[in-house]
Amino acid sequence: MVCWLLRNGDYMPAHCLRVRRKRITCNDGTTLSVQVGEHMYCTPRNNDGEYSEVEVSFIQDSEEKPYIPPNSWEQYSDGSFPSDVYGYVPVALVEEFIASHGGRKFWV
Repeated sequence: MVCWLLRNGDYMPAHCLRVRRKRITCNDGTTLSVQVGEHMYCTPRNNDGEYSEVEVSFIQDSEEKPYIPPNSWEQYSDGSFPSDVYGYVPVALVEEFIASHGGRKFWV
């Protein structure tokens, strides 16, 4: 088995590693993590692209406090609302959320 040595001295199987995309920062300072890939809550669950649903997590306001998304996101929560992770969120909802916060400023 191929393993990677982590900074804390632990080992992780190479197949568990994935590319983590940078956080999205909106023009009003709101940030969110949008992730896709074979180990994420997205559609399709692969690393090839053309995603219709994505995983969104750790939404924060401009003061880095947890931000509660619209109630329409409740059905995508991990069982509690608000949640840290929202799975299989339609891309259109994410784009609408980003637009409602002034659009995308840059990737952090």
